Amino acid sequence: MIYLLSSEMIAFFYSSLKELRNYTSEFELIDRAIEQIPENGTLRLHVIESLQNFNHRIADYCVKEVEELEQQLNKCDQFLGILWAALPIDNKPSLKTITQIREWFEDEKNQSLLDTVTVLNLEDCEISQISKEFFQLRNLEPLNISANNLISLPSSIGQFKELQELKAEVNYLLELPKEIGQCSSLRIIKVSENQIAKLPEELKYLTLLQQFCIADNELTLSSEDLERLELYNWRQLQEVDLSENALENVTTEFVKRLWPSVTTIDL
Repeated sequence: MIYLLSSEMIAFFYSSLKELRNYTSEFELIDRAIEQIPENGTLRLHVIESLQNFNHRIADYCVKEVEELEQQLNKCDQFLGILWAALPIDNKPSLKTITQIREWFEDEKNQSLLDTVTVLNLEDCEISQISKEFFQLRNLEPLNISANNLISLPSSIGQFKELQELKAEVNYLLELPKEIGQCSSLRIIKVSENQIAKLPEELKYLTLLQQFCIADNELTLSSEDLERLELYNWRQLQEVDLSENALENVTTEFVKRLWPSVTTIDL
């Protein structure tokens, strides 16, 4: 038996489902829609079947999310082991498991030892994820994470107030985090051979910058873009490399006008 629904009921049903499409976590909306359908109607059975299929899809999605999370955690564990091996700390204890290493980082009395680390070289270590323990090295000055598999730099990089040199060449970086503008001591940025497509506006705050090398990326930059980003604040810039990017009206003459202190230009 097929029930006839009032126009108001049908309108409520479809509006509820439309809202559900925007807020899929609100499962009550589906229940509210179903309540408007007659108990034994064909349309109600169809909706219940659709709801069951929907729930199965959500369950599959959650499984995939958990699997991805496990992969990220495994990568963080791998990074933590690499970080521990590379730490230049005198009389470093011999820790054999990731759990022991993580507990060592969590012990507040060890922070004073981490504060003595000012140099770190993690070049060519097959790193694809950075764990939170890394940012306890708050006094790093030069940092080399080139030739790895990183697709992003965490926003926590802004905590490195003493960082003067960042080398992250030959990775798969898609962007520079806006928080890099908080690294007010930065003098050298080398991120050539990545896939960076856009520069964050916060770069303008790096007023001590002397070298900026971002060759062979996916940038599309015009002279107007560079002026809009207010990068003329880099008054101490001496070397700039923008080669192997899509540049428009960015000439040697323009670069010299924008940064009068520059002595080495590669376009």
